[in-house]
Amino acid sequence: NNKSDDDIDTAKTNTVGALLEHDTATEDRLIGGAVKGNDDGKDGDTAAACNDGITHELQLRPECSDKNTLLIRELPIAHADNPFGANPHEDTTGLGIWCASLVMARWMASPEMGSRFQGKNLCELGAGCAIPGLAAALHCPGNMPNRVYLTDLNEATMKNMKYNVEINCNRCQACDAEEWRSRVQALTMDWGDKSTWPVVCKDDAGSIDFVIGSDLIYQASIVPLLKQVVVGLLTSGNSNDENSNPKSFLYVAPDTGRDGLPEFIESMKNDGFECVTEKVAPDEYRANPLKSGDADECFLHFNELSTSTYILYEFRKK
Repeated sequence: NNKSDDDIDTAKTNTVGALLEHDTATEDRLIGGAVKGNDDGKDGDTAAACNDGITHELQLRPECSDKNTLLIRELPIAHADNPFGANPHEDTTGLGIWCASLVMARWMASPEMGSRFQGKNLCELGAGCAIPGLAAALHCPGNMPNRVYLTDLNEATMKNMKYNVEINCNRCQACDAEEWRSRVQALTMDWGDKSTWPVVCKDDAGSIDFVIGSDLIYQASIVPLLKQVVVGLLTSGNSNDENSNPKSFLYVAPDTGRDGLPEFIESMKNDGFECVTEKVAPDEYRANPLKSGDADECFLHFNELSTSTYILYEFRKK
């Protein structure tokens, strides 16, 4: 997730402690038990890094065919003792899978959301391994989203994200590999530099319709910047026509342990947005996401998934 220099300093004590407790902080957790990385990636550096991580096959909807499952590679979080680094470009937290992203991916893959995404433009912030955005693209029924922009900042995170886009290019039933690569794009985005934000061409409907994100807030100081990005993305481009859905920010986070989250939620409710959804994620969103169904593997990789409570939010632009 993109953070300013001041935010990095304020996050040291609580956030780094949480990261050290997070499963992805150790390489041992990424050995064995799932589809091992291979060298199918087209980018040389990305392919070479594959042997250091693990690729999970995720079944986000019970009716998925074998081809329609999602492949996601995660890598060990580099410099786990200081994963944010000296500047936002050095933030390596996006190399690992965070359980909130699995909950959000199931929400994005639901038939209800899929029907809303058809022909729309989506942007995932702080995407990391990009599970929610890829789920939205893969499971949209019939006509898939017009564009899905997967964004983050760290170079290694972006290489891994591009790898995840590529290994799923033949798994979407709604399009072929060429169309997939055109519609699903991994973009380097610095929240503080608007020149890096996704630009939607006029012939691509002219604006971002949905901004999505999971577990982006760890300290209150990041709230103003995140709010600025969400508002900026959802107000750029053309206005919605009378036949289109209102623009929305979709967000998932644990119900506790995130400094700044209450302030962000309150800010969104009081400034240009209507909170139309604020509910506990259903139990099925926290179920074992692995195609294999192996409970031991799920506990090894995603032990917080079944023990934490996650809240689903939708903030609709007024």
